[in-house]
Amino acid sequence: MGDMSLQAAYELMRDAVSHGEHEKVAGVARHVLHYFPHNLKAKLYLGEALIAMSDWAEAQAMFRDVCDSDPENIVAQIGMSTVAERQGDLAVATQYLERAMEIRPDMGELRP
Repeated sequence: MGDMSLQAAYELMRDAVSHGEHEKVAGVARHVLHYFPHNLKAKLYLGEALIAMSDWAEAQAMFRDVCDSDPENIVAQIGMSTVAERQGDLAVATQYLERAMEIRPDMGELRP
C-alpha cells in the first residue's frame, strides 16, 4: 500500500473521524480499497464518511457490500438503515434496524 501500513491507515481514518474530516476518511478508505478491494473495515469507514457527505448511493453500495459479505455486521445494517431513512424510505430503514436488533438484541441504543 505504498509507504503506509494497513494499521496506519486504520489509525488515520479513526483520527480523521474523531475530527469530523469526512473527506480525509473517504480518501484514505478509497486508498485502502484500491489495494484491498474486499476490505470490509475500509468499506465501513467509507460508508460512514459518505453518509456525512450526503452521498447516499455510494454509501449504500459500501454498506450493501459489507452486508453481502457479512450479514451479521451490525454497523452495516445500521448504515443501510440510515441511508434508507435519509432517502425517505422509512419502511426499508425499519427493516434494517429490525435486522440489527435481531443480531444484537442486547444493544439498547437500537431501541426506540
